[in-house]
Amino acid sequence: MLLPSGMPVSSFGRASLRRATTLVLTVCLLAAASCKSQGDNARKDAGPPTVGFIVVHPTVANVEVDLPGRIAAAATAEVRPQVSGIIEARLFTEGSLVRAGQPLYRIDSSLYRASLAQAQANLGSAQANASALEAKAARLKPLAEAGAVARQDYTDAAAAAAQARAAIRQNRATVNIAQINLRFATVPAPISGRIGRSSVTKGSLVTNAQTEPLAVISVLDPVYVDLQQSAADLIKMRQQMAAGGSAPTAADVWLLLDDGTRYAA
Repeated sequence: MLLPSGMPVSSFGRASLRRATTLVLTVCLLAAASCKSQGDNARKDAGPPTVGFIVVHPTVANVEVDLPGRIAAAATAEVRPQVSGIIEARLFTEGSLVRAGQPLYRIDSSLYRASLAQAQANLGSAQANASALEAKAARLKPLAEAGAVARQDYTDAAAAAAQARAAIRQNRATVNIAQINLRFATVPAPISGRIGRSSVTKGSLVTNAQTEPLAVISVLDPVYVDLQQSAADLIKMRQQMAAGGSAPTAADVWLLLDDGTRYAA
């Protein structure tokens, strides 16, 4: 069937669809142009946009590092016997403060007193013998010069007197050693500080070559705080600071106790 104009029905429908589509597109374009125009007007009314800025100044940055530490005495001294013997008495209280030179232990000194007495007796004998030989040499000297006695007799007497004087010096040194050993029978404190637990009791046998000390004295004023940090961590921190153009100038140290509180001193 044909319309009066002679156009088929199917061709008429396609033409209507094109007109409708063209109408819709025209409306959308007009709406978009209207929105764009309204947006431009709104921006013009708001004025130029506000731009913020930050001023950068060089400053000091603190780098905090937490390191574990242990308290160590400024000085320690081991109390050791210098002579052998039986401990007769302990003369201090464990954990107390002691002074340098204070008696700490008393070792049985009977053997050392006897050695001193023997050395003193030998010294007296040597002195008496030297006196007799020196007198004999003195009597023979003028006789030898006068030819009344053989020259060899005076020479022998003078040599014997010299040996006697050397024996005096030898026995005097022995007396000094015996006095020192007797003095070492009382064990003194080598330094001032706080003394720890005693490793021996009354009646114990001690020797001058034993490996275990009788006690240990520690100086607790002042003390050291030993901080543990690996070399790798220290090098890494220095490299990071150097890369940022900074260098460490000072270090403030705080001591934190186990419960987190800061040590005041």
